[in-house]
Amino acid sequence: MNRASVGAQALLCVGVLALLVGLMYYSLVYPYPNGKPLDLIDFIELWWRELLILGGIAVFLVVALVSWLVGLIRRVLGGWRE
Repeated sequence: MNRASVGAQALLCVGVLALLVGLMYYSLVYPYPNGKPLDLIDFIELWWRELLILGGIAVFLVVALVSWLVGLIRRVLGGWRE
């Protein structure tokens, strides 16, 4: 797999996640036939699985970011000690 296809796949994943979040927001503010938008409990009931997926992705990204920052700090501090 070359770099271009990996970049295209990453862009596609980001686009799909952005679409998912946009649809979730739209369903939250959409005035349904009864004239009221969803309340929080109804929103969670409707999007439960997708919220779990987005939560898992968020946890993964936070762990990856912290790991990257720790590695960066170790490299910087390791260079100063020598």
